[in-house]
Amino acid sequence: MGWFAVALPALMLNYLGQGVLILHDPSAAANPFYLMVPGWAQYPMLFLATAATIIASQAAISGSFSVARQAMQLGFLPRLTIRHPSKVEGQIYVPIINWALCVGVVALTLVFQSADRLGDIYLDARLPLALVTPEELDGLLGSVLTHADGAFNTILELGFASSIRKEWEWRNLRGESTRNLEAFRGWLETDATPDVEEP
Repeated sequence: MGWFAVALPALMLNYLGQGVLILHDPSAAANPFYLMVPGWAQYPMLFLATAATIIASQAAISGSFSVARQAMQLGFLPRLTIRHPSKVEGQIYVPIINWALCVGVVALTLVFQSADRLGDIYLDARLPLALVTPEELDGLLGSVLTHADGAFNTILELGFASSIRKEWEWRNLRGESTRNLEAFRGWLETDATPDVEEP
């Protein structure tokens, strides 16, 4: 409830505000988040952003521990040491996951060396288009749909079709290759939706 009532609207307002700022003043693209606030509020905003970063990192750590525990219970991970630092049921500590996160953060710090270069992670992580064939993409989607629930399949297929259309349009606008989307050309050119079985 808190996500839909507070976090999502706040994020949308923030991102839309940054977009409006950049539209009115293109030079603000250098740092739109901090340039949205008046000069006197920059230090309080820095404090708020730092606090939000710390809270988000704690959530990532706790989430990693929970995912590891559930993966062990489902048999996807071997048995790992789990410690309960307090008597509160939800609090767990998984040493190996903690060290893996530490190594990952140190590696990112050494590789990128600057917060400005962290934005390149998305570009570095994108798969070259030639590596993904239509058959592999079709196989992946088929595998996901095979293991999902009936009603969820409908939502998943419609969402997937919508995101493929948007990716197709975005790439065409930018003049990028759409080679790995050719398997979906039927949906894309006719604006058809995938055949979805009623649950």
